[in-house]
Amino acid sequence: MTDQPHHPGRPDDIQVGERFASQVTLTRAQIATFATLCGDTNPLHHDEAYAQKTRFGGVIACGPQITSLMMGLTATYFSQTTAMLGLEFAFRFRKAVKAEEAIRMEWEVVATEYKRSLRGYLVTLQGRATNPQGEAVLSGNGTVLVTTTL
Repeated sequence: MTDQPHHPGRPDDIQVGERFASQVTLTRAQIATFATLCGDTNPLHHDEAYAQKTRFGGVIACGPQITSLMMGLTATYFSQTTAMLGLEFAFRFRKAVKAEEAIRMEWEVVATEYKRSLRGYLVTLQGRATNPQGEAVLSGNGTVLVTTTL
């Protein structure tokens, strides 16, 4: 599910303050599959019995899964009507994401700058993912290039 109050029709339509969001709930199977695919064999992502004995109380998602979803949200949002390319992202992990926990991911446009040499706009973003209690599980920022052609 993605809620998008405004969607850019062209790169120069992107506005500071624009927000876009999505919600995801990861199953134990999805967490284990992703962890396996990225080579993460930590039992926190695969073994419920093991994970229940830890401070997390159950299976948790690996960091690359949540950051991938956050970056994917930017690609999904901007590429619907324009060409886009992710250039830079940085994330900080705040809390574990538990299996079967609904996570809301949101980005806000904080700056745009036309870059002639790239023939497009550098869009600076700030984002966060929150759990059902409204606590940040991840915060981050990023820069994407949005243009009509790449």
